[in-house]
Amino acid sequence: MKKTHQVNEPEADWLVTFEQVEAAQLRDMLKATPAQRLAMAEELMNFINIANKAKPGTK
Repeated sequence: MKKTHQVNEPEADWLVTFEQVEAAQLRDMLKATPAQRLAMAEELMNFINIANKAKPGTK
């Protein structure tokens, strides 16, 4: 049986840091076209509406 990573072992497979991933995501967001930004905003509004409807005591 092949040994798998234990919970307390360091993750040697990760080649980038959290900060590098965050910077790449920010760069990608800045490259978005106005149409893409509008689509993201509409998707977020849709999610917010669904989340608000799921709150107890609201309809």
